Amino acid sequence: MRYVPNILTMIRMLLIPVFIWVYLSAIPNHHLWALFIFLLAGFTDFLDGYIARKYDAVTTVGTVMDPLADKLMLLAALGVLFYDKDLPGFIFIIMVVKESILMITGTIMYFHDGRIVIPANWFGKTATIVFTLAIILLFAIPTSPVSYTILGLAVGLKLLAFFSYSKIMLKILRERKQTP
Repeated sequence: MRYVPNILTMIRMLLIPVFIWVYLSAIPNHHLWALFIFLLAGFTDFLDGYIARKYDAVTTVGTVMDPLADKLMLLAALGVLFYDKDLPGFIFIIMVVKESILMITGTIMYFHDGRIVIPANWFGKTATIVFTLAIILLFAIPTSPVSYTILGLAVGLKLLAFFSYSKIMLKILRERKQTP
């Protein structure tokens, strides 16, 4: 049971190019199939977290790869919605910059600063849930004011999460500099 969460995370990573391919394909109902893949990826995210906590199967690899898989799937979904003009460009740019900064600094902290991993917090988890809802709504009713309202809330929460993680990162780096 120890490696099941990591296997689920790897499956989620493999679903990303499948999601993009299906979304951009000409198969009948391609957007619905892509949404199904997105939801399946979300389910594997929930399931791997549940199994990891329930069976004490939390690993460093999972702690690093799980949020990476989430970020890449989110960016893939935002990318295809932007491509179809169902997502404003400035939101796509904000999210690409934000997620890239977190991925780069997270990688540096992990590989350069002694395997430091900052686990997801309440802000990040809430933002991910709201963003998932926003993406589902953008797939289902792309021009609805409700979709864009939830999207705006999701972006706000993601920015709050970004500042929360940045504060934690800076605190850890300060503490490490003070330690001989």
